Amino acid sequence: MQHKDRKFTRPKSKTTAGGKTADSRKKYGSDRPSAARSSYGARSDDEPVKVSRGVFHREDYRGGKGAHSKKYISKGYVSKEPIEKDGGEDQGTEDRLQKIIASTGLCSRRAAETMILEGRVTLNGKRVTKLGVKADPFVDNIKVDHKQIHVPYKRKHIYFVLNKPSGYITSLSDPFDRPIVMDLLPKDLRRLIPVGRLDYNTEGILLFTDDGELVHRLTHPKFGVRRRYLVRTKGLIPQEKLDKVAASGIFVDGVKLKDIIIDDVRYSGSATWFQIEIGEGRNREVRKIVLALGAEVSRLKRIAYGPIYNRIPPKGAARPLTSEEVYELYTLVGVEKPGTK
Repeated sequence: MQHKDRKFTRPKSKTTAGGKTADSRKKYGSDRPSAARSSYGARSDDEPVKVSRGVFHREDYRGGKGAHSKKYISKGYVSKEPIEKDGGEDQGTEDRLQKIIASTGLCSRRAAETMILEGRVTLNGKRVTKLGVKADPFVDNIKVDHKQIHVPYKRKHIYFVLNKPSGYITSLSDPFDRPIVMDLLPKDLRRLIPVGRLDYNTEGILLFTDDGELVHRLTHPKFGVRRRYLVRTKGLIPQEKLDKVAASGIFVDGVKLKDIIIDDVRYSGSATWFQIEIGEGRNREVRKIVLALGAEVSRLKRIAYGPIYNRIPPKGAARPLTSEEVYELYTLVGVEKPGTK
């Protein structure tokens, strides 16, 4: 694909964390040549948005064909028939159990590690209770909760983006029968995993996939995938405090959070509006930062997750990611998309 450079204007009120702006753009992938600029969204009376962020230099991608398992039982991760082998590079090699389990779409890699430590995984009839054990998914008999799994390395994974509204739980189920985000996805999809979580009252971008390894890399702090949020607070936060957070970080729950970008700061009555960009994704991180600054969050909306911020569907709706967006996600976390070998 060919792209023409476009002129862009930097936001006037931008504050960066110790000159980390270039690093942040690199996390998004906009260090590619000919990076252009695009607005996150139009401003409205109740949602002042005026910020630019890098748009990726697109590349064509064509996924592999490959065979996939034919029938899946109930939750979609137990195959009645083994995967056909075709001599690909993925076959005949050993890998860690937690990574194999995650590749089925059953759960993320961290959740698979918990299953192993809880003694819920068996390898060739023997219970595994420690991490680091390797297996060949095409030779060894691997069971989770007494159900045999077959690794669909050749299956085409699914990727969706949801514009989550307030009032939904980010969970696969809820014992209190509250609305869950899975209710907003198309009913005919196989089991997908949310990429991270958004609080009950938090809105915005929520990604889904059945590639457990990708979920692991997109959510683990060591990969530093950037998230950006639009924040409205109850109570004014002086510009000086926000500048200090961006320049030197802030302690939350005894941990110093750094590499924070805050920009587009605006004041409306007794409320402060701003956008904040972080790279660790700790539990309720933005709300705790605002609380440490002497205010409370009255509205929180995720407006970017890594390279995903354009063409976001209406509130409560979801759409499949394009092949270009999927390519950018895999490139961002340093892995090759399955089926491209």
